[in-house]
Amino acid sequence: FFFESLVCGCYDRGVVVACCVQSLIFIWIGACTLSLVTYCTMSAFPLVIDGFTVIRLAPEKGIEHFLYAKDISPVKVKVFNVSPFYTKPTLFALFSKFGLINHFRYDKSSKAVTVGYKNPSSVTALLKTPMTSAYALPIPVASFSHVLAESKKSWLRDPASLKKQSEQYLQDYFKEKLREDESP
Repeated sequence: FFFESLVCGCYDRGVVVACCVQSLIFIWIGACTLSLVTYCTMSAFPLVIDGFTVIRLAPEKGIEHFLYAKDISPVKVKVFNVSPFYTKPTLFALFSKFGLINHFRYDKSSKAVTVGYKNPSSVTALLKTPMTSAYALPIPVASFSHVLAESKKSWLRDPASLKKQSEQYLQDYFKEKLREDESP
């Protein structure tokens, strides 16, 4: 088979694996062993797997990606399987297409987004997204200096203090070595 796309995601009861072969979607859900649950064609209806609505993303270049959305209240939705390559502004723009947003939280570590809308109709619109709809999200191109600067934020809590401590340690170390060399 030639897979147009292959998607793996986790949810609270196990693993979801979906692959798209010539516009057919095959979905397996399971914890340890994968079993075929359903297959369907890309349709004008939303694809719902165990309460999670599948949202299709089609980047400008690359492989399709699938998000899994579930309502957690009449005006809030939790979306899983969010790629860490997407930025907060990009995701905010995507979810703004469904209505006015009151609350938006993107947690890269858990690969999830929580979206609070002003109106319940926005949640309904998101959860009724048909499989024929694919949203194009740009993947930002990051330079090495940008990646390094972003990484330093999580690596070093107080870089100035750490630099000062390391310089002091090196000065003390070399003073001690000089004393050892000077002593008979």
